[in-house]
Amino acid sequence: MKCATAKPMEFKTYSAFAPRVGIPVQGPWKGVLDAISRAETRQGLPDITFVLVNGQTGYPSQIGFAPSKKLTSALKARAKTEVQKVINLYNPGTPNPF
Repeated sequence: MKCATAKPMEFKTYSAFAPRVGIPVQGPWKGVLDAISRAETRQGLPDITFVLVNGQTGYPSQIGFAPSKKLTSALKARAKTEVQKVINLYNPGTPNPF
């Protein structure tokens, strides 16, 4: 559902999101995120898992199905690009936080 007006997107940390889905904060996240990512992109939708971020880095803990423990400029750029796709679909006009 698209928003009628641009509002800040709500990015959730893993610790804030974990209780809602019954997963411990420390995981296991990989299998869950991979399944969501594949399901979304198979339908031609952007990868919504990019809106879950690490509370310390502010970036997703997984980018492109791989851990993003060492955030390079390339990984940050990919996160920004993928988040922009989510913003464009679900909340157009919202500033990209990356």
